[in-house]
Amino acid sequence: MRQSWQPGDQLLIRHVTLGRVVFAMPATVAAADDSELVLWVAPETPCIYPIGSDADRQVRPPGSWELRERQWYGAGVLHRFREGDAHSLMHIWDDNGRFTAWYVNLQQPFRPSRLGVDRGTTRSTSGSTRTAAGAGRTRTT
Repeated sequence: MRQSWQPGDQLLIRHVTLGRVVFAMPATVAAADDSELVLWVAPETPCIYPIGSDADRQVRPPGSWELRERQWYGAGVLHRFREGDAHSLMHIWDDNGRFTAWYVNLQQPFRPSRLGVDRGTTRSTSGSTRTAAGAGRTRTT
């Protein structure tokens, strides 16, 4: 990895779609080495989130998405980025500290930026969520 991040460092995760930042969230470095960056997002972390559909729930083109501030939901999430991978992996826990799900975000390989890491897509993003009990679903946004 090109950066020299250390556990405890604060950085920004940004999602860039068609050259525009559409999501931004601060995170804490949990671990970093030559091939992987692991980031912790605490419960209720403020983030900028896209509103990509209209009142009729029709998806609008990404260039017209509105950005709004909100808090990260749930008990926190661990994001794992491996250099060169076209996906990132999220580990999700419930409010009691039990692992409940994972989510695979298909994306372009992450890029270090002066603020942290940029990830992005040029098309829709798909992922799969699986609970600890084994039930799964696939989602495309």
